[in-house]
Amino acid sequence: MTRSFFARNPSALIFIACLAVFTLAVTLMSEAFGAGVISTSFVKTLGKTLCLCLVALAMDLIWGYAGILSLGHMAFFALGGYMIGMWLMYARTEEIVVQALAQGGLPATPEEITQGIATQIFGVVGSSDLPAIWSFAHSLPLQLILALAVPGLLALIFGWLAFRSRVTGVYLSILTQAMTLALALYLFQNDSGLRGNNGLSGLQNGSSGRRPSPSAWAT
Repeated sequence: MTRSFFARNPSALIFIACLAVFTLAVTLMSEAFGAGVISTSFVKTLGKTLCLCLVALAMDLIWGYAGILSLGHMAFFALGGYMIGMWLMYARTEEIVVQALAQGGLPATPEEITQGIATQIFGVVGSSDLPAIWSFAHSLPLQLILALAVPGLLALIFGWLAFRSRVTGVYLSILTQAMTLALALYLFQNDSGLRGNNGLSGLQNGSSGRRPSPSAWAT
């Protein structure tokens, strides 16, 4: 009878348990959700550090163990970052829009709020509509799922095409670099739905963001 992965590797289960306890402890001690022992800036730095650790571990796995040199490794992490950035920008913009429309005297309808968010986000590229890829930007759980699903799907398609064609060695490395360049050129276009080379902005905390006028969405 074949034992499970965790039965054969108990250290992995211990590591996951320690990571879960560490995450819960940081959350309870943070300023946003806990006692305020840990500052928000420290949590941000810790999050960035852990993300870079994931990149390093993934690179160690694919190059150190599988022997595949990927020159476009960050493309997959960038896509995951875009998914989270979309939710952050949507949530921050929604806060600004709701506060601005509240100054008009009448309660804003959901349609007005959505239109205001779309105008605020995509006005810089000459649009006032949310692209289809922003359909789930209002939901953190869905965007977290997409942060895993979108890069995973790209890796699955690219890996299947590359290995099915038996591309190996330096040729595979060049293909990974070409894929990253093609992805960058696409994302820099305004038609990508990610604000082109303007990127995602307004992700800061607090109320220091630029507040638009309610009349901007009167129509």
